Amino acid sequence: MGIYLVDYENVHNDGVTDIKKLSASDRVVIFYGDSIKSIPFETHVEMMASKAVIEYIETHKVAKNYLDFQLSTYLGFLIGKDKPEHVYIITNDTGYDSVIDFWSDKNIDIIRQKSIVPPAPLSLPANIPPQ
Repeated sequence: MGIYLVDYENVHNDGVTDIKKLSASDRVVIFYGDSIKSIPFETHVEMMASKAVIEYIETHKVAKNYLDFQLSTYLGFLIGKDKPEHVYIITNDTGYDSVIDFWSDKNIDIIRQKSIVPPAPLSLPANIPPQ
């Protein structure tokens, strides 16, 4: 089971790419604020096709890092309540690295990545050996 906390204000649609590839045991929590009033129809269709449990949390105030602090607080709540095996913060924001470092010291593995399903690694041409 994976828990994906999505900073939608930061990653927008790119962050939920391939959400339909998740399983029924996965949970996605999408944090969004007043600056996000809609999502493209195609993205909505992909979310509806996902087997994962999807939850939305709207932040109602606009201030620097307001959503980030709510996501971080919710992360702590989930760790205390559910003790998840795999947690992913979906964002481009390196500010979350301090939260990841904090939990890493307590043996909780959290990964920050740019989308729910990161792009596959580029393969090298056959004539170039890996380093």
